[in-house]
Amino acid sequence: MDNYHLYTLLVGVGNYREMELSNLPAYRADLDLIGGAISDGLKSPGDHIRFLAGPDDNGTVRTRDFARAFAGFRSLLTAEDTFIFYFSGHGIDQSLIFSDGQIELQSVINITERLPARNKLVILDCCHAGAFKTKGARRLDFEEAAADFAGHGIDIRRWSGPAGQGWQAQPVYRRAGSCHDYEQDGPQRPGRSS
Repeated sequence: MDNYHLYTLLVGVGNYREMELSNLPAYRADLDLIGGAISDGLKSPGDHIRFLAGPDDNGTVRTRDFARAFAGFRSLLTAEDTFIFYFSGHGIDQSLIFSDGQIELQSVINITERLPARNKLVILDCCHAGAFKTKGARRLDFEEAAADFAGHGIDIRRWSGPAGQGWQAQPVYRRAGSCHDYEQDGPQRPGRSS
């Protein structure tokens, strides 16, 4: 049975010549793997999954193309839906790097938060994703945050530490201007990885 309440934007940036950064050839494999997991594992219909990897799938993703693709979800989503945003590319400081510029991560989170979907998941597969901090955040108790989060926030998964080094994904829970960020030694109660 298909999950008609799940919508996904998968962005893979691999061409960074204009930004004078090293190209990332694995963006296509990242999109295929995540897209397959969402399609096959979560049973999302193919027309609910949008891939953004540039013209002719060449890894050139411009900031304006990203903004247009993201904006297109405003009219599709309802209060019953779940929205997933996945980014594979370079990241630095507090920004996601595209082929022609960068966008502050806080701006992406703010736009995501305004989408009408009940649940929002942001997955950042880029360097320096661990340095992301939510403005105006306060520390919450894990039990309170987990119980309060379901259906009311954005779950942000990132694959690097604050200095850009790779490490296991650490969740950041944000709800209504609040944020609970695990320390590097992990959650305060046991959990599962899937």
